[in-house]
Amino acid sequence: MEGLPRAGRSAACLIVVLAGLGPVPVFAQCSVVQPPPPTETESPAHHPVGRGLPRRPDFAQPEGCTDTFWFFDQNHDGLPDEAEPRLYGPERTVVCGSCHTSAPPGEGGVAFEVFLRQEPQRLCLVCHSL
Repeated sequence: MEGLPRAGRSAACLIVVLAGLGPVPVFAQCSVVQPPPPTETESPAHHPVGRGLPRRPDFAQPEGCTDTFWFFDQNHDGLPDEAEPRLYGPERTVVCGSCHTSAPPGEGGVAFEVFLRQEPQRLCLVCHSL
């Protein structure tokens, strides 16, 4: 990854075969040191904001990062696209901007009304491995 601009780096997944264990995903070191932006306080009826993404099998992990955020590289181009969810800070914190944009992503549906990066039925499955 030497020589690549920071925004173009992808936390590439390497497959390491351990004796008898089969393929185990190992993610390259990706460092986001800027703290997450301020966000609204959590409400009981809303997704938990201000918390880091758990590092557990039931949660997908972001594949790339820039200097300011982690991103789920859904189209595998190594660049953060407006529709790809983001996590912020070293703890990969969920904030409003993780799922929402400041402008409508396109016409139609709920996503247009609340500025979601994707349609709700797809957005949840980006992070949650259900």
